[in-house]
Amino acid sequence: MKNIIITTALFLLAMFSSPALMPAQETADALQSAAEAAYDRGYTAEKPADQAKAFDEAAGLFEKAAKAYRAEGREEQAKSAEHMAGLARQNAEHRRKMAENAFFGPLGGLTGPGYKLYSPPRAQVYLLPEAGAIYSKGDGLSSYDGGGIEQLHQSIYSDPALLEQLFNKLGGEFFIGTFSAPATLGDFRQERGLYKGISGGLLLSPRWQVEGSLGFHQSRITARFPLTAFSPETYEPYSLEGKVSTETRHTEAGLGAAYNFAAGALRPFAGLGLHYSAARPGATQAHIAGVAIDMEQQEAFHAFSPYLSGGLSWKAAGPLLLRVSGKAFAAKSAPSEKNSLRGMLAIGLGLLL
Repeated sequence: MKNIIITTALFLLAMFSSPALMPAQETADALQSAAEAAYDRGYTAEKPADQAKAFDEAAGLFEKAAKAYRAEGREEQAKSAEHMAGLARQNAEHRRKMAENAFFGPLGGLTGPGYKLYSPPRAQVYLLPEAGAIYSKGDGLSSYDGGGIEQLHQSIYSDPALLEQLFNKLGGEFFIGTFSAPATLGDFRQERGLYKGISGGLLLSPRWQVEGSLGFHQSRITARFPLTAFSPETYEPYSLEGKVSTETRHTEAGLGAAYNFAAGALRPFAGLGLHYSAARPGATQAHIAGVAIDMEQQEAFHAFSPYLSGGLSWKAAGPLLLRVSGKAFAAKSAPSEKNSLRGMLAIGLGLLL
């Protein structure tokens, strides 16, 4: 008899308590479903004002769902609903601004149903250390002489100790040039060192970016000249060559914009901007039979020109960014020379932040 009474009591308790719990759970889930439907309607409505209204409705329903979940002790669902309520409020505010400002209307994509303003694209900063090579069209050294032979004469004959050293080295008298030709510099050559620099800028969108760059490299210009000396035993003339060389430090800088033809991981791009080149020659030296002769230092010079660029960038895993790029610009090889075409090919590995 006692067992029958206990069983009956438990049955009555379950019968009266279950209806009290079930409607509460159904209410929380129903509010969540209604909120999600209103949220989706915010993206499918045609007008920004209607989108804002739908997002406001979704925010209110999400907040009610959060309270119902919390009353049931379902804390994780409550936090999720509160988070969605915040996103809905943010979307509603953006849609209201779009409705108030007709300026956004022509942009199309901003008012499209697939545009999620709660996570708008933001400008990303990138830093890209680079290394590469500089190329020139021809040697561009037609005006390098700049009175080089005259400077060489002055450097030799104004220094008695140097003149005596050359006499001893060559075994007697000598002169610069030959019997049949005047003394001139010739056989110009230019060797360029590795370009090292860094590019940095803002990726304003998956398509557009603005960029600045700064880099350095060195070059060596050499030229040769004929020399005639006389044998000390027979006083017979013989010919040899001397060499003139200058080490120059170059600064390359640019500022411009580029357009990406794709928005994925691989992005071919093209750009244009303004390029600045500066050259700071070091001391010029001549060498005759192993004797070094210091000459007057060449003056520094610089040039501005537009540039065109292009290449391919690849956003690897995480923030890594790899880029191969080329650039065409104009610069000088000597102060009195006009700008001549140059090119640069560089590879860089850096970070997209």
